[in-house]
Amino acid sequence: MKTPRPLPEELRGRPFTLVDASLAGVSSRRWRHSSMERFGRGIRMESATAALPLSVRVRPFIEVNGRCAASHATAAELHGLPQRRQNEGLEVYHLIRPEGAAHLARPHVIVHRMKLFEDEVMTMCGLPVTTPARTWLDMAEMLSVRPKKPWSSSGRARIRPRKPCFGWR
Repeated sequence: MKTPRPLPEELRGRPFTLVDASLAGVSSRRWRHSSMERFGRGIRMESATAALPLSVRVRPFIEVNGRCAASHATAAELHGLPQRRQNEGLEVYHLIRPEGAAHLARPHVIVHRMKLFEDEVMTMCGLPVTTPARTWLDMAEMLSVRPKKPWSSSGRARIRPRKPCFGWR
């Protein structure tokens, strides 16, 4: 079995889209090689992504799916809001699409279709992400009636930002 040609430097160690690969000169044969891990249609990577920052891991999913923004738990983590850990076995990303957009089914992605206004989306690290206020509302939707851990710490993070020298006072 032949050893595959190494990927260009700009694609190593991160997930990338078919568009990124074709712009970098990656052949379709290399794109389909068994050494590439598939993250869904049009998204590949050479190795695991757990050590990468969330913004790098979620970027290809947003780029491939037009009119999407990171939302819910994904946006909360990008904003640095404290949150309860979800018991999801796989690493999944929450994306939001406007209400009239087509249905989207992808592995590793939970898509929420809701009414989304332009002022509810901001750009963070070059990614469209729901604003902290919209993220707070989206996260409230996921709460149960009797949560095991109160969400007051998340609300407190928005009202009183953490100061490095004083902690959470």
